[in-house]
Amino acid sequence: MLNLLPAIDELQKRKKHIESLYQTELDGVNRALEILIQMNEACPSCGGHGKKLRGRSCAEDDRPDPNDPADWVKCSVCGGTGRSPIQNNQPTKEGGEQIGDFIFR
Repeated sequence: MLNLLPAIDELQKRKKHIESLYQTELDGVNRALEILIQMNEACPSCGGHGKKLRGRSCAEDDRPDPNDPADWVKCSVCGGTGRSPIQNNQPTKEGGEQIGDFIFR
């Protein structure tokens, strides 16, 4: 009889170790990403430019030309300001802004 249980157990232990190692790294990356998203002031739709290339109206339409000013339209999310329509920054009692665990004065 072929008993592979010790090998299976060892591989499961290694898998758990690797998952825990990368999970701690991912937790840090996820937290940093969350803070950056909260601090971001640029519109996520247009990248802070206030304008986007127009979409294609049909399959026969030429692709929008980034060098043609007529192919740029005002961003519908920010209204052309380039600023994020969602402000996640919260004012604090001390007069600064709290973003995540950080307070900026």
